[in-house]
Amino acid sequence: MFDFRTIMLLLFLSQNLCGQNDIFELARRGSVQEVKAVVKETPNVLNAKDQRGSTPLVLACYYNNIEVVSYLIPKVEDINGSTKDGSPLMASAVKGYNAISKLLIAAGADVNLQDANKTTALHYAVMFKNYDLVLMLLEAGANPNHKNNVGQSPKDYVIVQNDERMHKIFKIK
Repeated sequence: MFDFRTIMLLLFLSQNLCGQNDIFELARRGSVQEVKAVVKETPNVLNAKDQRGSTPLVLACYYNNIEVVSYLIPKVEDINGSTKDGSPLMASAVKGYNAISKLLIAAGADVNLQDANKTTALHYAVMFKNYDLVLMLLEAGANPNHKNNVGQSPKDYVIVQNDERMHKIFKIK
């Protein structure tokens, strides 16, 4: 019926699928020790993508799992590992997790990377009035004049918001 090779292949595939499913939940809410255990058994899960295209790093950033983020950053193939929804840096920017954003920037995350709407982390930081992150991104070289798919730059959003503190940051009179 089944030969030994077929059985071994099925076992291997089932372990990979179980490991991949586990890694996404662990990235969200698990501990570093749990993530390490899964990675030890199935190293390729570090760069796996879930059904939405999110990597474990994107999910750990979005769910503010800073310990797992710190563990994953030096181990993933691409710190910018993007989905149509954005990069790890965009996930932390949208959620306002500045400590995670700082780790990603220090590790070389691209501050000008765009999502499917050509929106950058700086756009999100401005939209959510995250002054500290705006300063951090600008210091790291984020482009305040980059236009998204509706023709708006972070600077344009600052003007529309009419936020005095943001105007000072962007030196708008």
